[in-house]
Amino acid sequence: MKNIRLGVEQSRNPGFSLHMVISIHHLPVSRRKYLFDFGHANRERLSIYLSAGNVFTVSLIDADREPHPLQVPLGTGGIPTSQPIYLVCEASVSSNSTSLRVFVNAQSVGEPVMLPFRVNLGDLDLPGGVIGSDLNGNDGASFDLYELAVYGATLTDEQIAKLAEYFIKRPRTNYVAFNGNQWMRLANFKKP
Repeated sequence: MKNIRLGVEQSRNPGFSLHMVISIHHLPVSRRKYLFDFGHANRERLSIYLSAGNVFTVSLIDADREPHPLQVPLGTGGIPTSQPIYLVCEASVSSNSTSLRVFVNAQSVGEPVMLPFRVNLGDLDLPGGVIGSDLNGNDGASFDLYELAVYGATLTDEQIAKLAEYFIKRPRTNYVAFNGNQWMRLANFKKP
């Protein structure tokens, strides 16, 4: 694991920042296994899943239907399994760049995706997304979710480190268990 210091990561940018305490478990099926899925089926979509080959994937599909994935291996140096971790997944869009990055316990893992252009997010919004499956309630993952916080902007490395101190120190006794067949739809609390 490493701490990276690249220009776009040091400032808050529009985008999405998902912070969670989660324990990801092995599910012996050869298909995508979704932890979170937001947006639309073929465009303006942010998905977090394990690939059929069990590679942790954050995938941003823009308004032009172009995919932008970040993949991180499971295990040592990547995403630990079968233990609670503080996991951060971010998609950042600035005026002239786009980035995807993943942190485990405030340490960057994998190679951040740095695009030298602004991706068009269209009307991608997190309310209405799904936890535990794809957008249609299929292809779920096995995991325990202890806490979840979602921000409409990315955070600086320092802010992530401060949140990690908070999340890591809390005792972990209560969680929601997903076994690959259960899911929850997030509601848009702004709309009546």
